[in-house]
Amino acid sequence: MTSPDMKASTTRNIRWKWYHYYFILAAFDLLVIFASLLLHDQTLNSYDLALRKFGKIHAQLRSVAALRLGVVDLNAPGNDVFASQQAEVEIQRFELARDRLPSLMRTAQSTGIDLTETQKFITDLSEQAQKVFSELLLTRTKNTVIAQAHAAATMASMDNHLAEALTSLTEIEQHALMRIDSILAEYGLRLAFYGNVQSSLLLVVIVILLGVFWYGRKLHTMHDLMMADQRTAQSARHERLATVGQLCTGVAHGIRNPLAAIMTSAQLGLSMQKTKDDITPRLTDIVEECRRLNHRLTRLLDFARGASDVIHTYDFPEAITQAYNEIYEVLKVANITVKIASPDKPLMVRGDRERMVRAFIEIFSNAAEHTHEGCVVNVTFIINDHRPLGVEVVIADTGPGIDQHVHKQVFDLFFTTTTTGTGIGLSVVKDAVVSHGGEILVDASPNQGATLRIQIPLAE
Repeated sequence: MTSPDMKASTTRNIRWKWYHYYFILAAFDLLVIFASLLLHDQTLNSYDLALRKFGKIHAQLRSVAALRLGVVDLNAPGNDVFASQQAEVEIQRFELARDRLPSLMRTAQSTGIDLTETQKFITDLSEQAQKVFSELLLTRTKNTVIAQAHAAATMASMDNHLAEALTSLTEIEQHALMRIDSILAEYGLRLAFYGNVQSSLLLVVIVILLGVFWYGRKLHTMHDLMMADQRTAQSARHERLATVGQLCTGVAHGIRNPLAAIMTSAQLGLSMQKTKDDITPRLTDIVEECRRLNHRLTRLLDFARGASDVIHTYDFPEAITQAYNEIYEVLKVANITVKIASPDKPLMVRGDRERMVRAFIEIFSNAAEHTHEGCVVNVTFIINDHRPLGVEVVIADTGPGIDQHVHKQVFDLFFTTTTTGTGIGLSVVKDAVVSHGGEILVDASPNQGATLRIQIPLAE
């Protein structure tokens, strides 16, 4: 079963941040762009399809017009022969027109036109025209009125077949024109639909842009308010720290003078050869306690001084090694082992070197005060070769660790878990790290030791 802590952790991990909505907005913008491109492609495809259909219909109309002229040319010699009285010439015209019709009909049929009915009328027209010429040639030999009457009736029948053929072609032409109107209407509706969709997408994009603008203005206002609150908080903190610094300075200087006198007197007593042996341990204790108190006064003064103007580039691991050397005797007495895995090359950082040395003295001093004998403190370096260049120092001990409910307070000024501590040490460490442009974190692992992670940017 999943514990409540794991559920809470999972909830924190999947919690949405305000900037996640920009990812949704970017995804929606990509969707709108894709939809617009798809609509554009569909519009072009529809336009291309309409052009192909129009081209086919216009080819049909051209073939129908050519076929109409061919049918008229087929009928004309049979009508003109009565006026010209030149049967041989008109027969040649008729034969030329008749020979040209099959090619015209094949062209029309290749465009998809059904000429079954029209072909029947054309065949009847051709037969009647031939009959007209036969009857007129008969009138030359017999010169009978009856033959001329038959020829005239045949010509009338020929004209009727012409009218039927032309009517059939006209119906084909009208059907093609109706198809053009249908295609135009369909294409117009499709374009209107695409236009409405694109207008809707554009409207949605405009609304989203207005929303983004409004949200951006709101974020800007919130940022200004947060910055103003932060400046106010920093100003108040600086005022409090200045007051605390003045208090620390006054207290430290007020105590240090009589402390120096006490320590000097005790050392003088130790240096005298006539001192009794039972007094020597007491004087030694006085000297040691005076040194401890003087060390704490020094920490108070360092805290009161705040940031330093002494900024230069130095080797970070070498400063840590110096801090270890300065506090080595204290660590030796407490039986604390410090292992520093120094890197193969210097790691140059910019800042106040002495301030960082004192910060690591505080870290090692805390290890001596809050861990048990035989504890091991491992100091390792993790180099970040990517931009921005940086180094992470991991200080891990094998002590009792830090309780979960207090690990967020360990860097607070005057916070301490012991009755003898001042609560200044780790606050001084944090200020030193921040002054270097870095960050310090603590891993709370009760009964598994404490781990500090210090991230410092490297000097370029």
